[in-house]
Amino acid sequence: MATILIIEDHEVALSLCKAMLGESHNIIEAKDTDSALKLLRMHKPELVIADLMVPNSEGFFPTPSKAIELISHLRAINDKTKIVVYSVLCYEPEVSKQAFAFGANACLLKMGDVETFRKTINSLLSE
Repeated sequence: MATILIIEDHEVALSLCKAMLGESHNIIEAKDTDSALKLLRMHKPELVIADLMVPNSEGFFPTPSKAIELISHLRAINDKTKIVVYSVLCYEPEVSKQAFAFGANACLLKMGDVETFRKTINSLLSE
């Protein structure tokens, strides 16, 4: 059973993500970036699924160009954790390129194909 940290502030998207993962994983949830970084330090999950456009603990949202920096903060805490960016921003080729440059292992379009989501997660967890 893998431990997976989901960073998502929208309940519907969080529920969908959990449903796509199934019940065979230990799921930890963070609704803001500050909580996400604390939980990553505490639980050392095998995988992080991160929406880039989540607020900090004060409720302030980053600009898209700053949002991508979340990946480098996650990577700095744990360089072994697999990071999947799960965001509407992934439709932009430049965002995907930056996500990989900052250390993401995959960049998936939020609310995209369920089978692609599952295959990507399973592949990363089996590495």
